[in-house]
Amino acid sequence: MGSTRRRIAGRPGHVIGLAIVAVLAIAGAAGCQTIPTRFVGFSSGLYAQDVNWLCRPGSTAPNNCVGSFNDSTVVTANGTKTVVHHVPLNQATPTAPVDCFYVYPTVNFASGGGNDLAMAADTTAEVNIVHRQIARFTETCNVYAPLYRQMNLSAYSASAADYQTALAVAYNDVHDAFKHYMANFNNGRRIVLIGHSQGAQHLVHLLQDEFDNDANFRTKLVGADIIGWPVNVPAGQVVGGTLKNIPLCQSTTQKACVVNYSSYGANNPPTGAGGFGSNGAACVNPVDPAKADGTTGVLKSYLTPGGVAGVGPVTTNWIQIPNALAAACITVNAHHVLSISSTPQAGDVRNTTNLLVGITGWGLHLSEFDLTEGNLIDLVHTQSGT
Repeated sequence: MGSTRRRIAGRPGHVIGLAIVAVLAIAGAAGCQTIPTRFVGFSSGLYAQDVNWLCRPGSTAPNNCVGSFNDSTVVTANGTKTVVHHVPLNQATPTAPVDCFYVYPTVNFASGGGNDLAMAADTTAEVNIVHRQIARFTETCNVYAPLYRQMNLSAYSASAADYQTALAVAYNDVHDAFKHYMANFNNGRRIVLIGHSQGAQHLVHLLQDEFDNDANFRTKLVGADIIGWPVNVPAGQVVGGTLKNIPLCQSTTQKACVVNYSSYGANNPPTGAGGFGSNGAACVNPVDPAKADGTTGVLKSYLTPGGVAGVGPVTTNWIQIPNALAAACITVNAHHVLSISSTPQAGDVRNTTNLLVGITGWGLHLSEFDLTEGNLIDLVHTQSGT
């Protein structure tokens, strides 16, 4: 967003006459009356503009969550390849009974702290990340993904005051987008919140502001996938700490709950103090939230072909490698993390060794969404009943 564009967020005055009341009553079958009154009539100067949505059913701007880029190639242990064409729900209009509201991770690596102020001016990185992380969820929900003036990566190491300023700019956009979405697009449908890294950080704030203290609104929350940013709970508990009333998920069908984890390769666990998964962070296994710590489950990953040695050429942007990876929540070196391991079969041509090396201090943070994406999609299916 250029410096000359003003962000406008407000609640315009309106008069609801008897005719409008009657219309709302008729619209009740679609769920309009279930929108909390605090959202009714809200309009955002930014998010009334379709160009500021990366993905939105009914938008006049391109929907970046729809396209053949979602196709993948299944590569089995013996090297057999099968192309799978992704089949989305109709995203030209909201057709699913559940919406997915997604906030993307940090994609701007500029120095000097501050925020990415080029909203809608150069969206290459943002488009790439929605292709990678959220577009495939169109098979189970209506996907809403706003652009926002996110913090640059360097803002995380800025002074406390500069960090808080940058954080507020980014979160205010996310909150503004959500309020506009609720007032103008949701129409009473149930909601899944999905975010990774900085996106997950803002969704934690959104959960605190809009859901945690509103028992009625929580009934509309199918679930929240908060990946790569900590949700802290007291030891041995599933609720309390970061969120007072929204628990960690304990089954594949539980609603109004949180799936949260940070990931490391099994052979490269976290060391030292601090970092992802430390200080009481939760770990919920996305394969099945009912799995106790130490119990593994098979991952359904969507990966770039170059990330797995031995696969050879494919014609799609993504590959699946069934039964090649597994994950378990464990506590190691005072970190509670999702530990991801290779499970090669006899003669397996798919070499995942380099895939699980990770980055010192970060673990598998940059790829953890990809590694668990199919499981997260399955959870949206089972939680929402779609």
